[in-house]
Amino acid sequence: METSCRALFIFLVLVMSVIPSTTSIKERSLRKICSKTINKKNCLKLLKSDDRTLDASPKGLTRVAIDLAQTKLRKAIKKLDNNFVEEETSNNNYYGYSPCSQNFKYAIKKLELAKDHLKSRGHNNIDQYAKDALQHINKCKNGSLDDSKEVKKIINDAKLACNIVKITSRKLKKPKKNRHKKHKHKTQETQT
Repeated sequence: METSCRALFIFLVLVMSVIPSTTSIKERSLRKICSKTINKKNCLKLLKSDDRTLDASPKGLTRVAIDLAQTKLRKAIKKLDNNFVEEETSNNNYYGYSPCSQNFKYAIKKLELAKDHLKSRGHNNIDQYAKDALQHINKCKNGSLDDSKEVKKIINDAKLACNIVKITSRKLKKPKKNRHKKHKHKTQETQT
């Protein structure tokens, strides 16, 4: 009995010592990705807000970032549209909200294309779709948004998530084969 208790205790100590190291490796990996973004601190916070991040592969992390960006953009559209309805009578932001919402919808479509490419293993175009999404988001100038810090934060989180998609998807790209090296090698063989 005493031997089995001792063995169980040793087993638990070993398991407990391994668990923190796996978490810290994942944490280091996330920190490395976030160090390449426009906002390191918020990047880590944003990624950790989704539980799937904890055990995600590089492909899974790209998927999480796409989902986060789309969710943030949908939330921004909802806020902007609600504000638009409230202020419709004053006509102050009539020209501001509608184009912003439309740009965010285009960005969501670009991110959906990125998601489709992620599913089909067409990883080489994902970062371009994320760039396109960012361009649509950036078309909406701050002056055409309401002054709500909440809306601006949502939009900044969406931009950050798109940035994360660009970074993580680059790790998924297959390196292009260099045909010049092969050709150069054959040319040298024929000369000798």
